[in-house]
This record gives sequence, C-alpha cells and structure tokens, in this order.
Amino acid sequence: MPVRPDPPRTLYPKRPWIPCSFHSPSIIRLMNTWGKSMVRGGQCRSRMQELMQTAAQVITGDRYMEIMWPLNDMFRSCLHRINVLPYDAAFEVEADEAIDRMQKDIATAWQGLSDGAWRVLLERHTQMIVVALANQRERNPLLTLPPGPPLSDEELRIGLALYFLHRMKLPHPPADRSPSETPSSPDAKGH
Repeated sequence: MPVRPDPPRTLYPKRPWIPCSFHSPSIIRLMNTWGKSMVRGGQCRSRMQELMQTAAQVITGDRYMEIMWPLNDMFRSCLHRINVLPYDAAFEVEADEAIDRMQKDIATAWQGLSDGAWRVLLERHTQMIVVALANQRERNPLLTLPPGPPLSDEELRIGLALYFLHRMKLPHPPADRSPSETPSSPDAKGH
C-alpha cells in the first residue's frame, strides 16, 4: 500500500495563513494596502499593544458566584411555588429561550415564564453553583476568557448564563424537593 506524504502545513508557505475565501490576489493586495496604512497610521499597532496589555480573565468558582449571585433575586418572588415542583425536561426549551432573551434585556428576559421553566432554570442555576464551588475547592478555574476589552458584571452574567446554563446537561439528577424541605416562613426551623 502506498504511503501518502504528510500534507504541507500551509497552502502558501511564503504567506501567513489566510482563510480560503480571501485567496484572491486582488483581495490579498487590498488587505496588504489596508494593513500597511493602518500600521503607518499607528492604529493597528496601538490596538495590538492595548490588547496585549490586558490579561486573560480567569473565571474561578468564587468569581462565578459573585457574577451570577444577582440571579437569585430573579428566583426570589416565585421560589415558594417552583421549589416544590418536580423537574420536567419538557420545559427545557422554554428555559433555553429565556436564557437567549437575556442578551436583549436581562431585566425582562424571564417574565411570563411557566413555573416548569422556572423550575428548570432553578435546577440549572443551583447545580452550576455546586460545580463552581467544587472547582473552587480544587482550585480549578471554570473558564479563561482571552485578552480583550473589560466586560461589566452584567455582560459577564449574560455570557456565563449562555455558556454554562443554556442547554445544560445536569451533572446530578434533579433534586426531588418535597414541601417539608422548603420552609414556609423565615421562622421555620430546619432539621
């Protein structure tokens, strides 16, 4: 059987890698002209220096908790209703759509949700907190973001919800919560 030689590392060894759609000679000339004018003007160089000065952002378990903690307020008003519902996978699509809507307006993204979707979101949020705490205990970062412009906590919250909670496969079976496990008043004593 003939042995095939290893493929070349690049299609054009004398040029840096360029996506296939940009291999047209006129596009390459245009990109070279644009690049040279940007470098001459200092714009490209200053932007590269700016990006290189920002460090990669590591999201630890503690940082995840800090960023995602405000989601607890979103659950507070309906916790007494949804905490006792059984987890139903039929509501996962509705929960994912609610997470998608966070990109447009985080304050109203979850308005009008069914209790079943709220229950799915609560279970995902709760289990992700457990994962974050376990990773923090082991000193494992959850995520490392590449260098770039700084993001606000709200932007990070939306991004982390999309990354971790959207279409989340639960690491543990959903908790079966009975009414006896949920205190009916702040004065109720636990076991």
